[in-house]
Amino acid sequence: MLNLYAVKVWHSSGPRHFETIEVRTYTARRAEDLAGESFPGCMAAAQRISHLTQCNPPGLPYFRPTTQAP
Repeated sequence: MLNLYAVKVWHSSGPRHFETIEVRTYTARRAEDLAGESFPGCMAAAQRISHLTQCNPPGLPYFRPTTQAP
């Protein structure tokens, strides 16, 4: 079953230059690999989106739950 992942991608152009993309694949590792193929030389970290809405994982402080628009 495919899962939806939020992948935070850090570019080599600067220490604070990053973006978050969504990737639908089977594993977090594959989501990170796909981000690396799309953005050569980047660092990527993936987290399943369903987990993001439930909690802020202690090991990944840069992932924060999204707020709902009114």
